[in-house]
Amino acid sequence: MPVTAKGSWWPFLLPGFISTPAVPRLTSEEVIQMRNELFTKEKERQSSLHPRIEKIEVKYTGKSHPGTVFVMNRALSTPYNCAMHLSEWHCKKSVLALVDGEVWDMYRPLTKSCEIQFLTFKDEDPEEVNKAYWRSCAMIMACVLKRAFKDEYSVNLIKAPEVPVISGAFCYDVILDNRLNDWKPTNDNFRSLTRDAGKLIHKDLPFETLHVEAKVAREMFQHNRYKMEMIERKASQNTEGIVTLHSFPRPEREIPVQIVNTVLWKMCDLGDKSFSGE
Repeated sequence: MPVTAKGSWWPFLLPGFISTPAVPRLTSEEVIQMRNELFTKEKERQSSLHPRIEKIEVKYTGKSHPGTVFVMNRALSTPYNCAMHLSEWHCKKSVLALVDGEVWDMYRPLTKSCEIQFLTFKDEDPEEVNKAYWRSCAMIMACVLKRAFKDEYSVNLIKAPEVPVISGAFCYDVILDNRLNDWKPTNDNFRSLTRDAGKLIHKDLPFETLHVEAKVAREMFQHNRYKMEMIERKASQNTEGIVTLHSFPRPEREIPVQIVNTVLWKMCDLGDKSFSGE
């Protein structure tokens, strides 16, 4: 049974048993490369569905420059592109966008004429920003853990469980190779993980979102049976069988320094630990 590692500051890991998937054995780096290539290929395929550039009007409804209208490219332009027309401040400080009232990723293409505003950490009600912030921290931590062990040890990423912001923790469910059952992280281990997190964060890799058919997601995650099970659950929740994927493959956008500080702090501070089962 997967176990959620949950702590006040550092979410610990519990090792567990896994099954060897009936697919060719690849190294962690090869799996990551394969997924990135498939993600890029699918993104390009979706872009090719709109060979003729169509213009849309995006009306900005924020506090500064309200009523400004941007003429953007349908299915190509993103909220980040709109922010570029406002100021460098909007580019660096905007965490999410509201598109016709719907929370929207900064790098998710706009599909129609709409109204837009940007969400930052300084908003009166930063709830959605905080949620995205903690999810981002959890994903960065998962990426670091996936790369931290030698290829002979399996590391299966399960999911980032929903944790109340008030708890002051971010978590990721991970199942480690059963040969690591007796492993207890040392201070040197934490310092090493912290360095790896710092290197990753300072690459300034933006998060990208892609909505794909379940078969595409299955091809990408064929080496992780836990993700395969999650794909089936997610696909069954909508009539189109669509699954949402997240990636940060290209160095284009600054990651807020708050994420750097928080991830590094939480990876170094052992704090109090508690565990709860899924």
